[in-house]
Amino acid sequence: MQSHAGLYYDDILTCLGCGDTWCGGERGERPFRRGWRLEALTRARAQWAAAMTRKDFRAFVHEEITELVGAR
Repeated sequence: MQSHAGLYYDDILTCLGCGDTWCGGERGERPFRRGWRLEALTRARAQWAAAMTRKDFRAFVHEEITELVGAR
């Protein structure tokens, strides 16, 4: 599963096996066109490959918080 973290809404999860998406516990709509599943899989797998590691993400968040509240 590949996830988009939502700031104001639930996370959007995309299955890396079938391309379906879920948000708020419900499956997302499927486009009524040919090739949508392959496009969704390609996009989700590319986002997964480009995602930050947990260590990089924590460092990023720490830098953002330090910048906003200042070092104490």
